[in-house]
Order: sequence, then C-alpha cells, then structure tokens
Amino acid sequence: MILSIKAISPERIAFLYTSETESFIEQIQNQTGYDGNRTDLLKIDGTDIKGIYDETWRFARDTWAETANIAVDITGGKTSMAAGAALEAAVIPADICYVDTDNYLPEFRMPEPGSEYMRLLEGPDTLLRIAR
Repeated sequence: MILSIKAISPERIAFLYTSETESFIEQIQNQTGYDGNRTDLLKIDGTDIKGIYDETWRFARDTWAETANIAVDITGGKTSMAAGAALEAAVIPADICYVDTDNYLPEFRMPEPGSEYMRLLEGPDTLLRIAR
C-alpha cells in the first residue's frame, strides 16, 4: 500500500480497513506523509462484499465530487475486499490499480524485492464498452 500511495501521489486517500488492519493505518500515514487531513477512514467487515460495496458507494457519492478522478487499489487485503472494491470501481467509475511483479518468489509467497511496479487497468466501464 505504501508503494502504491507513493507511486500515485493522490490528493486524498480513503482507507478501507478491518479490525485486523486498523493498527497499520498510522504507520502507513507516517511513511507516506498523508495525515488525517488527507485521509478518510472506512471501517468495514472484510468478508461482506455487499457491505463493502454499499459503504464505498455511499462514501464516494457523499464525500467526493462527481468529477473526481478516482483509482481503486486492490493490492493486498482479503479477496472479498478486492472483489467488492472492483465492483464499486465499475459503478463509480474508477480505474483499478495494483502492485504487480514479473518476478514472484513462490517459496516466500512474495514478489522479488525491487521488482514491483504499479499496474493501472482501464476503468471497468471502459472494458465493458469494449466487450459489447
């Protein structure tokens, strides 16, 4: 997450977090320089896809202007959280980004250090138009 925040340098960040990941927020803020004035916090149940979708939709609708350029980072987290965020990206619409690698180390279940890069996917709305 720190890598993607530093690579993109967004104006604002909304953290979707669970009880299990709440303790990491301060560390991420400290390492990226994004304090409470530039972050929004959304506590969610990481296994409830509909809840994730509903909460992010309400937040995007009520908090960010319709003209905001939004990217959803699906790196890490639970698969259900990534699925809910990707569904929401299709509706907002938003681009999807994630930290990718060409050199994965299966024995350590992680990318080779230094091989990571940001991958930006076209927004799902664009992909749906192409598929039609």
